[in-house]
Amino acid sequence: MKLLSLAFLLVCSICAGGCGFGGEDDTPDAACGACDGLPWTGVSVLFMIDDSGSMASKQRKLVISFSRFVEGMAAENETRRLSGEAPMNFRVAVVSTSIGLRYLDSSGNLIEQTTYSAADLNECETSYVLTEGSPYPVGQFLAAPGNATILDSETLDHAIILEQFRANALLGVCGSGQEQGLLAMRRALEANPAFVQENSRLIVVFLSDEQDCSDPDRDLNLSLSADRCVEEALQPGGGLLGPVSAYADFLQGLTPRVTVASIVSASGSIPTVTPGLCSDPACESACSSGSSPRSSPCWCGGMSAGSRYLDLVQAFGGSSFGVSICEPDFDLAMQRLATVALGP
Repeated sequence: MKLLSLAFLLVCSICAGGCGFGGEDDTPDAACGACDGLPWTGVSVLFMIDDSGSMASKQRKLVISFSRFVEGMAAENETRRLSGEAPMNFRVAVVSTSIGLRYLDSSGNLIEQTTYSAADLNECETSYVLTEGSPYPVGQFLAAPGNATILDSETLDHAIILEQFRANALLGVCGSGQEQGLLAMRRALEANPAFVQENSRLIVVFLSDEQDCSDPDRDLNLSLSADRCVEEALQPGGGLLGPVSAYADFLQGLTPRVTVASIVSASGSIPTVTPGLCSDPACESACSSGSSPRSSPCWCGGMSAGSRYLDLVQAFGGSSFGVSICEPDFDLAMQRLATVALGP
């Protein structure tokens, strides 16, 4: 790394520690103004997508609205081309929330599932090729057959990025019911360190209709009679899940410029996010008619507020933001993502 870059990184690390974090506007605080001189070379966007049973309609909303992000980047890069400036390069990758599932069955036996099961594969709603017994893709960037795992604007034109993302992000609904989004994000970035390039912004987008249930020490055993993820998240320091601050510290160690966007169910804890829990109507219909093969209670009815994802938004503030997953579309969220990517 060049000495100039080192100096700027030191300045930004210092100012990042002194910024006020509100998450209510699109601009960094004035205390961080010294960071603006760093010659940012691009942006890396990681989409952490929940692939559990109730997520089909939400994944579809994301892939439709993603065009707003690409259009924003394309318009800016055309302006830069006409003025003789270098383009703002961007890279996009997708990761699932599936790591594993630990639960006590009706007899009190501990079951630990880390692979796809045959029952799940009957209704995946995805273009991915999944086989019984194949492990959950922990630490992997995901791509549909024939697609790139990292969609890079330096090597792919915008139309191809849009087309491939639409397939890559439709992970389907066969993943783990224990959504470990924060931990899966960390595992993926640890396994793919080159994704975050020198002097680039990192944007992490979480899409989930459930509470984060990251369990790095594998201490939590879920129950059929209670939502242990929600219970633990309410405990001091996150209980067995651990503090969200550990993930904020991890991200800050990768690059001084981090933005977190959480598209989640909300309970009203953040004024800028519309409260509400929402489900997949098609999924609920299948449950009501008895055609769902999953066990009772209805497998697609368990939505909960993603407060841990919103806590991570609050930890960074500035350009970070939360959006309700119940919105009819995610157009405004993707437009705001492009604004952040192109910002100072």
